[in-house]
Amino acid sequence: MASRSFEEHSELEGVTQEEVWERVASWEGVNHELGPILTMSHPARYAKVADVPADGQVHFTSYFKLGGVVPFDAHRITFRELVVPSHFDECSSNLLLRRWLHHRSVTPTEDGVCVRDRCSLVPRIPGTGALLARIYAAIFRRRHRRLRAWFSEADEPH
Repeated sequence: MASRSFEEHSELEGVTQEEVWERVASWEGVNHELGPILTMSHPARYAKVADVPADGQVHFTSYFKLGGVVPFDAHRITFRELVVPSHFDECSSNLLLRRWLHHRSVTPTEDGVCVRDRCSLVPRIPGTGALLARIYAAIFRRRHRRLRAWFSEADEPH
């Protein structure tokens, strides 16, 4: 089955790689990016993405929920590589996708950092790749809008 790919990035000014990593590699940060429409569950022992061993094994199943209430997908979380505070490589699967590859990097720039997500997916159902890639790409565009908003408001009280 053919793989579909997309990429999204955000330039964040006046911030450090470490402070951005602290946010984007936490489940609180992930759920803020997804929320309030979607949330991802996680076991308490993995409070941060960096707490999940990057050994290519499935360590838990995260449930995506609409509005934080209605479960609609089970995502088996697997990390192949995780280098704090620069990047992670996730290779997971879920009910719709045979394979989900997600590389997130946080790279210093002259004025701050660049957060880049490179994703590719292989659907379980033939003929659904283009549609699923468009849906996931839209989710990531929204995630990045929320990420940019978070850091542009970081100096203001939340």
